[in-house]
Amino acid sequence: MTILRSADYVVMPWRNGLGETREIIREPLTGEFAWRLSMATVGERAGFSTFAGVTRVLAVVEGEALSLTVDDVTTVLRRGGASRRFSGEAPAAAEALGAAVTDLNLMTRDGLIGSIEPLSAGRVVPDGEVTLIVDLATLDTHVITEPVDWAGDGYLVRVTR
Repeated sequence: MTILRSADYVVMPWRNGLGETREIIREPLTGEFAWRLSMATVGERAGFSTFAGVTRVLAVVEGEALSLTVDDVTTVLRRGGASRRFSGEAPAAAEALGAAVTDLNLMTRDGLIGSIEPLSAGRVVPDGEVTLIVDLATLDTHVITEPVDWAGDGYLVRVTR
């Protein structure tokens, strides 16, 4: 298992210039990504950058709750709770409910399917192209290449064909 430390995530501006993202991992490393996992801090209402041909999955890793509006439908996401999947082409905006929150954003394209599921404890077996665990205590990301017993709150992130 490889651990990607949150202090080492690459900070870059959002495509729309309204904030910053911390890129955790992506494939391939250069050029247009096939998939990408990142985090961003959201406070006041902000629109999402559009990504044609991309599917997003969003969850909250820090803070209390995020109000996410996609195609005029609003969903409230809570830390450690369910994620929301939506098209990267859809008009979307989000705002923190209370203090600022940090979201976890998985983007996939080229026939790849991404998922983010809450994880509290249990055996994690690698499945698909990529299996990751984002630890909610440290925000570090664990790259899972063999079965592991997980004890702690986190998100299980998978990318499959």
